[in-house]
Amino acid sequence: MSKGKKMNKSVKTGLLIALCVIVVGGILAFIFCRPSYFKSWNKDSAPLQALQSYVSDVTDVTSPNFIRHEDRIAVFDMDGTLMSEKYPTYFEWLMLAHRILDDPDYKDKATPQEIELAKGIRSLKQDSKIPSNYEKWESEVGGKAYEGMTLYDYYNYVRQFKKTKADGFENMNLGEAFFEPMKEVVKYLEDYGFIVYICSGTDRFLDRALLSDIFPEIPSSQIIGMDYKVITKNQGSTDPLEYEYQPGENLIRTSELIQKSIKMNKAAIMAQEIGKLPVLSFGNSTGDASMLNFTISNPDYKSLAFIIKWDDLDREYGNIETSNKVQDLADKYGWITISMKDDWKTIYAEGVIKSK
Repeated sequence: MSKGKKMNKSVKTGLLIALCVIVVGGILAFIFCRPSYFKSWNKDSAPLQALQSYVSDVTDVTSPNFIRHEDRIAVFDMDGTLMSEKYPTYFEWLMLAHRILDDPDYKDKATPQEIELAKGIRSLKQDSKIPSNYEKWESEVGGKAYEGMTLYDYYNYVRQFKKTKADGFENMNLGEAFFEPMKEVVKYLEDYGFIVYICSGTDRFLDRALLSDIFPEIPSSQIIGMDYKVITKNQGSTDPLEYEYQPGENLIRTSELIQKSIKMNKAAIMAQEIGKLPVLSFGNSTGDASMLNFTISNPDYKSLAFIIKWDDLDREYGNIETSNKVQDLADKYGWITISMKDDWKTIYAEGVIKSK
């Protein structure tokens, strides 16, 4: 064999060895250096194991339950599912009370009815029941309180308010009151090719401003929420079919509520905006029942629904009565319950503790 041929053979052998090292190294790295997604969960959590088993199944191309990437739709409620809503109440409601009672640009314009609602919101604590008329009342007042504000100004208003200290906790602002275990679930699902939507009863534009730092990877188009009609300042009462948007104009908020995305509306809005049935959904209250049942009614794919029980009285402002109702509904419809007390090792970021 000539010297040149021996050299070529050596080069080929070397390249083959190098390729094998790279491949084996990649496999070992995948096995031993995979992201540790669930640091905030207890390892023996049954609902977490159910989720991981499900994801492993439906992302396996050889499985009869395989779901194509474009159909891997996961939907999450926001308040109470991804973030705190219990002490004293929803972020949106707290911001409205601030707008009415404290904001120098608005408080002198507030009506007696608005002031009554704002004071009522501030009096709510975890052991208080929200009056039945507050949901509709807050939606009506919320529209009026920000009427005329540009979408840009409203976005910045939310981002400023979320710096407010979270009442009832130490070392946490309102904009940081997100559950670490659920943040891990979102990251996990996205890494396995799921398309994540947030479907909230809160104002859509508030949701986008609030979630932008927590879940920057979720496009604003995948954040669904309550909607008010928007117009341009110069448009006034002119029918939008008769008005032409002019260069340099800005969209402003009105007080006209289009639709509040709670209860049955969640299922309807998801059908309209997503165009597909989800295969995974996560909620926390009886108001999420339609969304969860909409998910498990998917005729094409294996699907699961999870609901969080607020049963932790030590680290959170839990409510056992509400948790029992959630468990009863889960048993009735076949949802999987997640216990804050039993399934979560931690709830909030390091250093955050309950103070009351």
